[in-house]
Formats: sequence, C-alpha cells, structure tokens
Amino acid sequence: MDPGRYHQVAWVRENVDPLAVRYLLERKSIKESDRTYRLATRLAAFEVRYFRPLEKDEHHVFLDPSSGQVFGYRVLLDDNAPGASLSPEQAQTLAAKYVEEQGYHLSDFDLQSSEAEKRKAREDYTLVWQAKAGDPRNVADAHYRLEVELAGDRVVSFARSFKLPEAWERARGSSSLVNSVLSFAGYLVGLALVGAGVVLLVVQIRSGQMPWRPAAKVGALIGALMILSELNQWSALDRQYMTSIPLSTWRLFMAVILVVFSLLAGLLCWLLAGLAASLYPQAWQLLRGCARRVWRRDAAVCIVLVLAADAGLNKLAALFASRFHAFAPVGTEVFSEMFNAVLPGAGFFLHALEWSVVSVCGLGLAIYIIRFGWTKRAWWLWAGILLALVGLGPAGAHSVREFFTGWVMGFVPLAVGAAIVFCFFRNNLLAYLGAAFCLQVAPPLVSLLSEQAAFYRSNGLLLAVLAFLFLVWLLLAGGEKEARSEP
Repeated sequence: MDPGRYHQVAWVRENVDPLAVRYLLERKSIKESDRTYRLATRLAAFEVRYFRPLEKDEHHVFLDPSSGQVFGYRVLLDDNAPGASLSPEQAQTLAAKYVEEQGYHLSDFDLQSSEAEKRKAREDYTLVWQAKAGDPRNVADAHYRLEVELAGDRVVSFARSFKLPEAWERARGSSSLVNSVLSFAGYLVGLALVGAGVVLLVVQIRSGQMPWRPAAKVGALIGALMILSELNQWSALDRQYMTSIPLSTWRLFMAVILVVFSLLAGLLCWLLAGLAASLYPQAWQLLRGCARRVWRRDAAVCIVLVLAADAGLNKLAALFASRFHAFAPVGTEVFSEMFNAVLPGAGFFLHALEWSVVSVCGLGLAIYIIRFGWTKRAWWLWAGILLALVGLGPAGAHSVREFFTGWVMGFVPLAVGAAIVFCFFRNNLLAYLGAAFCLQVAPPLVSLLSEQAAFYRSNGLLLAVLAFLFLVWLLLAGGEKEARSEP
C-alpha cells in the first residue's frame, strides 16, 4: 500500500498492563518481574497511524524503539467491507503462519479458542494461543497468550498479553466500604482546601488587598506558557482524530479548545497569584534583582538540599519497594507524555515554569491556612491533618499491609519536605520558587540525557541550557548592579 496516500502521525506509547505487573510483583521480585515482562513484550513502542479523513479504514504500525523493527500491526476496517469467507481450518492455517513469521514456535503453544463472526460480506476470526506449562512467561496461574484477528483472509491484529486468573481479577477490581472511605478522605481534604481558598479570596477582595493588575500579568504569563506548551505538542493531536468528521474541522475544534482552556487556566492563576500575593506582599520582590540578592545565597543552599533530599528519597523508596514489592504501589510510567512533543526539552522547561509558579502559590496558601488554624487552635486544623494523613495511603488497597506500605511511601517524603521547609526555607521566597522549578526539571533532564536516541539527548542539552539560564537570572541577574544604584 502507498503510504503517501495517507495522513501520518507517530508517537511513542507505553505498553504496560498495570494489573499484570501487580500480579507478577506479588509472586516475583522486581528484577524477575521486569525480566519476565520484557521477555513477553516491549515496555514501550512507537505507534504510527495512517489514516484518511472521512474513511473508517486505517492502519497502525508498531515499532520496537530499541531496534526500529516492526513489532506489531493493526488494521481498522469497516464492518461492511468485503472480504473472503474462510473455513475454520483455513483461518487457523493462515493465523498460524503469521504467528510463525513473528518468531514464535506454535509447538510451544496450545490453541485455546477460535471464534468466528459473520459480517455482511466476509467472515472474521479471532484465534488465541496459550503458552504451554513450563514456559518462562507463565507465572503461577497467569498464562502468556498470543491473539490473532482475521478480517476475511487478512491478518488485521496481533497482540501479546497475560491471561490473569479471573478470581484474582475480580478481587482486585472489587471495592469495599474502606476503599470508599479512603477515597472520600482524599477528596474531602482537597475540597476543604479549595473552600478555604475561596473564603480567603472573598475576604481579601472585600478588604481591597488584592493586587489585581500585577497578578493579571502572572495569569497572562501562565496562559501564554500553556499555549506555547500545547503548540509544542500540536503535531501529536492527530492521533486522537476521529475520521468521521473533516480534518480541518477537527483541527479548528482543537484550536478553540486550546485557546479556551488556556484562558481559563490563566484566569484561575490570576486569582491564585493575586490571593497568594495579598497574603505575602513581599512576593513581588522576586521580580527585583536587589531583593533576590538578599535571598539568593540561602536559596542556592536550599535548592541543593532539596535536590539531594529528593535523590535520597527516591533511592530509599526504591529500596523499600524492592523489599516490600508484593504490597508497594505499582508505578508503570515508562516515560512522560512530553516525549511526543516537537521539542521535548522546551516542553519540559515550559511545564516547569508553569507548575513552579502554581505550586508555590498553592503551597503558600496551604501554609497560611495551617498557620492561621494553629494560632487559633482551631479544631478543623486537626481534623484536616487527620484526614490528610489517612488519605496518604492508597485508596485502592486490598489489604492492611498494602495500605500501610503505600502510606509509608507517601508519609516519609511529606515529613521530610515539611521539615526542610520549616527548618531551612522559612520566609525565603526565592528558595521556594527555585526549588519547585528544579524539582520539575531534574527528572526529565536525567531521563532525556540517558536516552540512546540522539534526538532525545539533544533535547536534554536544550533543557539543561534553558534551565541554567533561568537559574542564572533567578539567582544572579541584576543583583549587584541594582544594589550599587541604591542610595
């Protein structure tokens, strides 16, 4: 088929089943589970979509990121598209040949099912093979499977998966009263913080202390950063395109959503920044070089301390999860969605700027509420702390050990962060902003620079340069000159 006749869009996608990983970790170590999963399939794949507007038929090609070889193929056809009507024996022969071409030996598998579905002008089949006992990809009662779908005499899909025990899946999917209470606790804490923020906003507006004009500049900046960030990922939006509508209409619709969403985000950040600045009027000194000069030495120390603590906590969490892998929360994120941007390095930088400002404003609001409740000896403060502590555990836990393992992994970083803020950050606003930015930049920087592909490594260098320039401006720019100009 001529690919030039199709629109094309490519992206990298995760290929990890969290439920299967959970099952493996309950029975094997992290290293053994990783080895088993990599033997069964790939953790990630490049997906290339070939489509044409107003046509249902499209093709998806999956590539192995490490080798560039075709890893899978899937075709979407109209249910009424014409095709052959094979006998069950012919369908099995065709599917078996395709499986052998993918490098599998069917002597190692048993045919589990062969289901036929009659279409208007063809016969479709779905055939499933299961690995025999003793296969290294089988774990306890979970079995490795291959699935082939035929549309007429064409192979339209090939999939690899783990068939998990149905009883285990039902148990994991069930939700008890305790799970509902834990979920409610987390939501209640969030609603309480939002409600307290709204009350504070009304109070500050009535008192005339809201710095509307300066805060509007912050909201406009966040809105502009979000637009730039979304435009950086614009090329990947076609993967969500619904071919039932014209492509131009789809892109116009997405552009409108982008503008509206950015405007709403900018409006919310305007209110949040204005509220935070009304509670901490000295925050505007961050824009003055001479004020930053007073803070910058301690801020630099705090940034280094936070990065070191974050690295140590990540190492500690890895060791803890390795020891209690059967109960620890499962993390299946292989990479960030920003890897699909035109310039991932620039995207991570823009995201760090956005969230450092928003998170610092939110943290400032939370600290103000806590200090206010502490001075008033308010009962709601202790109730909120209790709910927050309970909500640290995973709401979907299915055992006491699973809950407390997740709770410890949530509590330790929170306690260390609170101790660092109380003992070192105090009123150094520059330290809060610098640390929030570095915490957002450090993980993607390490991830990009460690990739084998030159494209991602070059974007890691771009992110490093942009982050360095921002930190130079934040910690060094303008301080000495403005200080000498003062009387």
